[in-house]
Amino acid sequence: MKTLLRSALAVSLTLLGIQTGFTDDSLTVNQSLLSSYRSDNGNENTSDDNFGFLLSRSSFTASTERLFVQLRADAYAFFGLPKCVQGEGGGEQCQSLPLMENEDELFIERMTLRYSVDDWVLSGGDFFRQMGKGLMLAIRKQDEAAVDSSIRGGQVEYSGEYLDGYVFAGHVNPANFDTVSLATLEDVDDLLIGGSVGLIGWPVQISLLALHSSPSQRILNHRSEINSFGVGLEAPGLLDWAAFSFEFDAQHRSIAGQRCDPLSGDCAGFASYAAVDLFFDESSLLLEFLWLDGFEQRGSRNTALDKAFDYNLPPTLQRIDQEVLDQRDVLSGRARLDFPLFSETLRGGVDLVYREENRAALVPTHIFHGIGEGKWDYDEGLSRLGLSGGYRHELQLQSVTPEGRLFDTTHTLKSMAHGELDWVQRLVKELSLHVQYRHEQRTLEEKNYERGDLVLAIEWSRVGALAFDFGYDTQKPEEQARRFFFAGLVNAELGQGWALRMLAGTQRGGIRCVAGVCREYPAFAGAEAQLVGRF
Repeated sequence: MKTLLRSALAVSLTLLGIQTGFTDDSLTVNQSLLSSYRSDNGNENTSDDNFGFLLSRSSFTASTERLFVQLRADAYAFFGLPKCVQGEGGGEQCQSLPLMENEDELFIERMTLRYSVDDWVLSGGDFFRQMGKGLMLAIRKQDEAAVDSSIRGGQVEYSGEYLDGYVFAGHVNPANFDTVSLATLEDVDDLLIGGSVGLIGWPVQISLLALHSSPSQRILNHRSEINSFGVGLEAPGLLDWAAFSFEFDAQHRSIAGQRCDPLSGDCAGFASYAAVDLFFDESSLLLEFLWLDGFEQRGSRNTALDKAFDYNLPPTLQRIDQEVLDQRDVLSGRARLDFPLFSETLRGGVDLVYREENRAALVPTHIFHGIGEGKWDYDEGLSRLGLSGGYRHELQLQSVTPEGRLFDTTHTLKSMAHGELDWVQRLVKELSLHVQYRHEQRTLEEKNYERGDLVLAIEWSRVGALAFDFGYDTQKPEEQARRFFFAGLVNAELGQGWALRMLAGTQRGGIRCVAGVCREYPAFAGAEAQLVGRF
């Protein structure tokens, strides 16, 4: 039935292309098929062991000079799911687990129609939208963090010589299958209405932002509302040696029918971001500042994660892979210096970050992180060597006694000393050795442990790669806990737009963060293969 439905979708889109003047070259199909079998991953939870699943994603695209049409269908199927798990007393518990709620399904996840005429673009169906720097709204595709949401509605965009802007309205449309937890997401139907107008073509560009959001989930039988307003300034070419940007946003929230003054109390939120780029011959200095005071853009509950969706994504001012646990009450600053070292092919960098999180709490968290790095390109750019390392420290300047009294102290929450290696050495004309290594020496509440990954790969240009992955994690002290992980990976380019990726073995889990989006990834044990093609 599902194969017939996918075929019908392809035929329907082809017919649409014929009727609107699409040519064969403008009709494309992107197909991704993932087959995975999960064995015992060593997390002492038998409900996610010894089962398999198939995930198919089919995207049909047709376009002309003015018209763009796209449709994406996702289908998945599970096999061998456990019906019962082992209880604490040794007996079996037959309970409803997230995986067990899944059945074979097919979703029409994305439908997009976009028409361009002169300076105007009209969009209907599913689209992405980021407002400003992402402080107010950031609904965008983030495959690395397994975040797949769009806005389903309508949008009008205008871009002229001195003026640009957009208005949009729609409901948030999350993908109904979460590829990390392998759980089904329910549609949230959260309302978003927003727009922006900006003056461009001048040395200093100004934009005004406005957004109204209303989660569909009711609290105490009331539907919440959030109204946000902002102003942005950009000066990318005002000076030859400098560029700057600035954004300030304010919002008023009505949660569960609560009413208060527009710009004070628990109903108010403020956000600000500023950046200055300074250029000195072959060196550059970046200065950044971030301030979040009770500012948030939350929606209804994410049924896969059992917490609310976050629809904004402020800059973290940290490296893309660093943990970020608070994006609501933050004060942060960053300085980054890039400079040459001895030659044009050897460059260095220094990154210094201070971040204060949970500022509204009784005891905020202070984070200090310093990173140094160097990169050398050699062998006519076909080989490279990158080294980096740093130290991160998270502490509280006050603590609380069991009796609830405050006293001055310095309490270390976490620390991390880390080092990274990324080395590509050309062996022959189209064959290279690629070595990646990351080591972290961590402490958590004064308990020491280590975590790291080593990947050795042979890469053959336009053919593929063969890699070995070794990981280790000593955080869990239990004897039965898995500490070492081994996996083999094969990437093959099959030609004519097709590629195959295969993985077998074990890989460590834990919290992984990408640009401020943090997820708890389970450890992997088993095998999987992914076939991706375009035709």
